[in-house]
Amino acid sequence: MSNNLVTLYRCDVCHKASFPTMEEAIAHENKCALAHAHAQAQAQAAAAQPPPQPPQQQPPPIRPPQAAVAAPQPPPVTTKNNPPTENLLRVKYFKCSNCKILFTDRAKARIHETSCNEPVWFSCRVCKIMRFSKASTLIEHERICKGPVPLTRKDLPLADEILKQKENENGGHQSDDSSVEIIEPPIKPKPMTPSRVPNPLSIPAPQQRMQSKKDDASVEIVDPPRNTTAAPLAPSADVPTQKKESSYVTCWTCDVCKVAHFKTYKEAEDHEIQCKIDMDNKKKAEEKKIIDMENKRKEKEALPKHHEKVEYLSDSRQQPAAKHVVLFSPFVQSVTDSADFEKISNCHAAILQSVKLLHHPFNGSVALQCQYCNQGMSSTWTYKKMTEMLPVLVCNHILECQNAPAEVVESMQQHITNILNKSSEIIGELSFGKFLESFLPANGIVEGAIKGDKQLVVMPDDKFMKINGCEMSKRGRQACSSTALIGTKKGKRQDGSSVESSPSAKRPKQLQSVHDEIKIGDMDCQLHYDEGRSMYVGPLDGLPLLTSMLQKEAKYLPPSQRVLVAQLEIFELSPKIMKGASNGSLGLRCQNCVTEKNGCCFMKLTSVNNLARDVLLFGKEHVVRCVTRQKVTKQIHESLVAGKGELSKYCKLLANLYCLEQ
Repeated sequence: MSNNLVTLYRCDVCHKASFPTMEEAIAHENKCALAHAHAQAQAQAAAAQPPPQPPQQQPPPIRPPQAAVAAPQPPPVTTKNNPPTENLLRVKYFKCSNCKILFTDRAKARIHETSCNEPVWFSCRVCKIMRFSKASTLIEHERICKGPVPLTRKDLPLADEILKQKENENGGHQSDDSSVEIIEPPIKPKPMTPSRVPNPLSIPAPQQRMQSKKDDASVEIVDPPRNTTAAPLAPSADVPTQKKESSYVTCWTCDVCKVAHFKTYKEAEDHEIQCKIDMDNKKKAEEKKIIDMENKRKEKEALPKHHEKVEYLSDSRQQPAAKHVVLFSPFVQSVTDSADFEKISNCHAAILQSVKLLHHPFNGSVALQCQYCNQGMSSTWTYKKMTEMLPVLVCNHILECQNAPAEVVESMQQHITNILNKSSEIIGELSFGKFLESFLPANGIVEGAIKGDKQLVVMPDDKFMKINGCEMSKRGRQACSSTALIGTKKGKRQDGSSVESSPSAKRPKQLQSVHDEIKIGDMDCQLHYDEGRSMYVGPLDGLPLLTSMLQKEAKYLPPSQRVLVAQLEIFELSPKIMKGASNGSLGLRCQNCVTEKNGCCFMKLTSVNNLARDVLLFGKEHVVRCVTRQKVTKQIHESLVAGKGELSKYCKLLANLYCLEQ
């Protein structure tokens, strides 16, 4: 809280200049007194000069007499009802705002003012004569005082004894009303003649006044009656006099907003608490707004420049993702899909293996989805847009995808900076753009126009089969084993009997294991129809070996063994799947072939203690033959020779997590 005390000092000579400090006022007053005395002396000398003589008879110049110095007089006795009226210099006095007693010490004045029970006076701002003990009475008086017929002084009652004596001397009227104080207006100096020297330090200023916002109380500087003759010599400072009169009004200002003023400390304290809370809430809201704007700016800078245009096209013209069907899952799997796959960098290879390529069965428009969570990436794709945008979008999504494998996320984290900056460090023997320009046309994916927009479209099967060498492409090999035609209306939903009677794709004999513990069977897959295509959906009762609940423990495994564990899951082995299996027995199966009808490889778990041995055996006998990605196959081979020390510890934790028993 801040206590506002206003103290101004006015010149006793010119009655115009006001200063905030006593030293400035005294310095100005000394100069002003000398200048005033010098001007009077010059005026007297000019009046005493004889009339002008002819030019040939010039009398000697007459020097102006020195200014007379007034002799100091003994100061009068100062009381409450007998304040001094002498014009004194070099002394600062403090007046009680209640009883109007003067003090030479500020501390004594404050102590007296605290214990003084006299009422606070409010002076009229119109007539500058009357004062009142209540603000309501002052407001009523000012309303009357501003009327068409202002009050005259002889109609006003007198309050102080000294003013009564002055009125008696002047023949004025007396009154016993003590609620009104009449103060004589200051005597203005006579206007200066052209012969007087102007005072450059005197700054004319209007009468100072400060108005309170709470109770309309005013603080103003009132000049008592003064002598017209300047007195350069000041009496002793121990004698209290009415040298400079200043009034004090205590108001409390809020330290938070620096605007609100209050008459009492309690009101100011309550306001300051609430004001601080409001100010903190406002500051937090502004900080949150700035952070949101900064995040949006960073996201906008990370994406390509044409991102806004792509979003506009995707909102207004892109076909719904539900109408698209999968063409390639993933986009590119291995060198079997394209001979140039080995020439691109590992980063770009991981991006293509993390995306599904979809197409619309009627207009042939292309769409992309995440391989792990099936979240769509809505956009109208061209060769240029796919080259620039696909690495950025896939990288941003994989870092937030909950289903993405840990090794893929780690790979994206290592290359995130190079991908966003389009660094040359992630470019292999063949650039990403050149690979797409060779792979997409070979599979019948070319740039076309849909509703006037240039974008990638998938050619119908009849046109695609006319391309030379189409049977060597990934789409050509899929078309040989698929009965659905792309871009035609023949791919309608088939009856369940015709689908079930069609032969299922069987695993080649050379890929099957000859180990006695490795079995092949059906996991009770269900037939599912979607947009004229039929597929088998695998069961959801498996428990994955690589789980998020053991994410920290899985970090101790070698990278090759983490890849192996990610391919397997534990399931309940029933007699329907394996003859001779007892109720409650568990098995280990491959997630890559779980959806194949009568073609899923599995084995029966021997014991909890031999879980690590069963995992390595299943990886050696089946997973290396089931996974077609050469990179994963190489890592699984390495896991077999990495030892099973850490794998045994991890399997024990996994058995405790799933509550496995012998």
